[in-house]
Amino acid sequence: MKEYQLRQGLGRTIAFSLCVWASVAGFFSCDSDRLNGGGSTGMLSLNLAADTTNIKGGAISTKAGNILADFEDVDNYTVQVFQESDTLKSALYKDFPEQLEIKEGSYTLRASKGGNLPAAFDNPYFEGSTDFVIKKDMKTPLEVTCRMANARIYTEYTEDFLKAYSDYSVSLKTSYMDGAFTIAKGETRGAYLQVAKEGTPLSIAISLMRESWKEPKVYSVTNPSITLNPKESVTLKFATDGKTGDGLALSIELDDSMEDADLEFGIPDFMWKPFTDLRIWACGFENNVLVDMNVTDGYQNDSCTVKAEVPGRIKECWVVRLEDGEKIDSVDIATSAGLNTAEKDWGLKSVSSPIAGVKGIELDLKGAFNQLYASEKDKTYGFSVYINDALNVMHTSDVVTASVNLKAAKEPTVGKFEWSVPSKHSLEKDTAIAVMAEAGIKTLTLKVNKDGAMQGQYDMLSDDLPDGIFYDKQNRKMYSRKNVQVSWNRKNKMLLLILMKFL
Repeated sequence: MKEYQLRQGLGRTIAFSLCVWASVAGFFSCDSDRLNGGGSTGMLSLNLAADTTNIKGGAISTKAGNILADFEDVDNYTVQVFQESDTLKSALYKDFPEQLEIKEGSYTLRASKGGNLPAAFDNPYFEGSTDFVIKKDMKTPLEVTCRMANARIYTEYTEDFLKAYSDYSVSLKTSYMDGAFTIAKGETRGAYLQVAKEGTPLSIAISLMRESWKEPKVYSVTNPSITLNPKESVTLKFATDGKTGDGLALSIELDDSMEDADLEFGIPDFMWKPFTDLRIWACGFENNVLVDMNVTDGYQNDSCTVKAEVPGRIKECWVVRLEDGEKIDSVDIATSAGLNTAEKDWGLKSVSSPIAGVKGIELDLKGAFNQLYASEKDKTYGFSVYINDALNVMHTSDVVTASVNLKAAKEPTVGKFEWSVPSKHSLEKDTAIAVMAEAGIKTLTLKVNKDGAMQGQYDMLSDDLPDGIFYDKQNRKMYSRKNVQVSWNRKNKMLLLILMKFL
């Protein structure tokens, strides 16, 4: 029983081996009757070589090493002999006869290695071919050199690009593909694309995503039109446009030359400076340099403005109030609440509102200094400004500080006047009284005398004022006119009182 089983197993093994050998032999010697069976014949000899040098547009090495090194050895190239569309002979070059007998006629020989796929990573395809004629009793020697027959594409991204976009992918499309071939974020391998001998047009698109966006934006290359040729290595270099934090630029490198490409409109608007140059500077004053000031004369420089250019857009803009070098408080004026506090309570003025998301700012600090009150001794006050941008990798600007040395308050001063006006007549024109209290007005009393006798006394900081007193809030002046009620700012330091006096 065991002997029978062994013989049976051996018989199956032999049968299987014979079947495989017959199949392999059939593959390497197809249609021998048509190739050399009967009729006049001649001899073919083949010398095959491979050229892996001079790949147009770049070195053949990758980070993983020379991916084309395996193509230098021609032994494993497949050699095929065709007549019209029929394959008459197919064998590895190492198994190809030194001399092959072939019937008279016209033929094509093609040698190749790799898969000629529409698109794939790390997939070089080498090919060489030639037409030849066999004549009776003659030897036909062939010299065939195989070269890369597809094209290779690499993508590169600048550091600025990688900071600007949280996700991205590049799509490639040719007529050989059913759908687009995608090069995802972080991919460093070369993409090999099937191309025609005369060249194949290539379509390029890039999908970009930022953390602040709800969905990606896709841009397509429109100019120049790109044609890929065999044996070309193209590098697509994506960057910000050199002017915008979230703009886009593409350079196409081939044969050590660079060509800029235009992208479909829809890229965000241009900015003033390169992406990495987040600039903030002082205008009308020197950063961190004290300026002497008194309340009466106010801030004497023509301007006190902080300006900034933020290609990555403003995410936060902090203003810090300082007193004698110490922080009192701070607000982020990129928020509506912070901007409201800075403008209404502190006296700052911004040319932009809202500030979040903009790419430039001007902040006027002069009004804030002019709202300061003096104290019993000299004190320093200041405002520091710095910005954080909205990029994925956030940039923080330098700090710009404007500061003053506010002199101690002087004694309050009140203008004096006397009129002599006929009875039942009014003054011919408005008359002003200047009142100055550098530390702020606590009380202000108006007394009206007639012939040395007091006719009335009024608290000017109350709302119970005589008819004819009007206070212009915008100009910070008090006017005295008939039948006008006053609206008084209790913190005003300088008052112009205009009285319509009746005798």
